[in-house]
Amino acid sequence: MEGKIDRFMSFMDRASVILGIVAVAGAIGFIILPALWAIWR
Repeated sequence: MEGKIDRFMSFMDRASVILGIVAVAGAIGFIILPALWAIWR
């Protein structure tokens, strides 16, 4: 049982890290893409 909880916690840590990276990448893309669009037009 303990091993299952540890595995679940490590999975949650990895998922939270991935979600954080995706959120940061999304925010950067949301800021940069309109700027690039304005430049290329």
